[in-house]
Amino acid sequence: MIMKILEKVIPEFLRDDNKELDKDRLNFRRLWRLSIFLTVLVSLVPLVFMTLLHYHLAQQYLESESYNHTYRFVRNTWRYVASFLDERKTVLELFANQYSFEELNSPGQLEAILENVKKRLGGVQDIGVINSSGIQTNYVGPYKLKGINYSNQKWFKKVLKHNAYISDVFLG
Repeated sequence: MIMKILEKVIPEFLRDDNKELDKDRLNFRRLWRLSIFLTVLVSLVPLVFMTLLHYHLAQQYLESESYNHTYRFVRNTWRYVASFLDERKTVLELFANQYSFEELNSPGQLEAILENVKKRLGGVQDIGVINSSGIQTNYVGPYKLKGINYSNQKWFKKVLKHNAYISDVFLG
């Protein structure tokens, strides 16, 4: 059955092994092969070109989308963290302006402020008062930090210079 199909598809001049006939007539074998080759070439070159172009464009699109998604995620996270820290800073500035230094150093007042902040905001574990010399004069929280000298710390120097500073987490 396959042989019958091949006999119908393959032209007779390709099956003809008589080399003497080829001398007197056009070389149909060569012409037929050339036409098949050109047909394949004309159809495959644009296909390969479009495939490579599509691959390149798809890769650029995916990289761009990945970058944009990451950029938006980081920007939104940064905004959230900045808002979170700014809110806490505003509350602490409010208490610092509302109470005198002496009131903040009284034993019960700082505890009441910490409880009030914990109820309303959350995320605050401890609170302390540091004088202009860098000595922690009052502290309420889980650590023993009262009396520690912070005058040589970079964050303390920035607080003196800018009146407020949000530092990295500082352990003692």
